[in-house]
Amino acid sequence: MGHGTVHHKEDDHRTDGHKECCHENNEEHSVEALVAENLMALSGTVTLLGATIEILVHKTASMAYHIIATEEILSEIVAKTGLNLAQVNARIRAKIVAGTDNLGDADHAVDVAASIVSQVPRCC
Repeated sequence: MGHGTVHHKEDDHRTDGHKECCHENNEEHSVEALVAENLMALSGTVTLLGATIEILVHKTASMAYHIIATEEILSEIVAKTGLNLAQVNARIRAKIVAGTDNLGDADHAVDVAASIVSQVPRCC
């Protein structure tokens, strides 16, 4: 019998049957409320994560534009003044070793330096 059925009389409020019935109903309501609250919290978190990712994408794009501009300026300067690429590569390797506690690989940075000083036009 449900909470609102015939067994529920004024005198029954003091019986164990009523306590169990109301307790079960309150537990179901509490679980449903908790699930609803958690879903709302998750929804808010996902919304905030989306906004954070959008900001990070914009910042990353801005960094890329700055890097591209810096590379092109350096390329022009190197073309006019010259450069000791072996010395630059040695300094790159030393900085990466020091900055990564000898765990980093400088090959990519060395390749980037070679690309910047290259007289061959770069695309993309």
